[in-house]
Amino acid sequence: MTAKEYLNQIYIIEARYEAKKEQARDMRLLATSAGAIRYDKERVQTSPTPDGLYTTVLKIIESENDAIDCANQLFNIKEKIISQIINLDDANYMRILCLKYVHHKNLGDVADRMHFTYQYTKELHRRALDAFEETYPEIKDL
Repeated sequence: MTAKEYLNQIYIIEARYEAKKEQARDMRLLATSAGAIRYDKERVQTSPTPDGLYTTVLKIIESENDAIDCANQLFNIKEKIISQIINLDDANYMRILCLKYVHHKNLGDVADRMHFTYQYTKELHRRALDAFEETYPEIKDL
């Protein structure tokens, strides 16, 4: 795995967390909303499924637990990557990697924040990734 792929884990896990959180919210909303009444069809009496509510609640709980697990995974990987970034020797490398991968800024925004040209920021980003790979060669084996 390259340094770029390794650092992008934060973005990928955050996207997965947001999707799971949204799924849990949608399931809860769907379970608690009233269905529409149809006046154009004749209504037929049916008996409710005894396990229907129980099954729905279990699915909601499972979905919310998935979101919580993903949030925990996100917290752990973010904490690990931030601690690895701040152990680099160059302050500019630390700043550029944090802005790009932890705060999800594009290189144009990073350049503006660091008061560098875009071209210099691209070069600095490449050097920062190289330094990260040198400092943590074990990420290549992941």
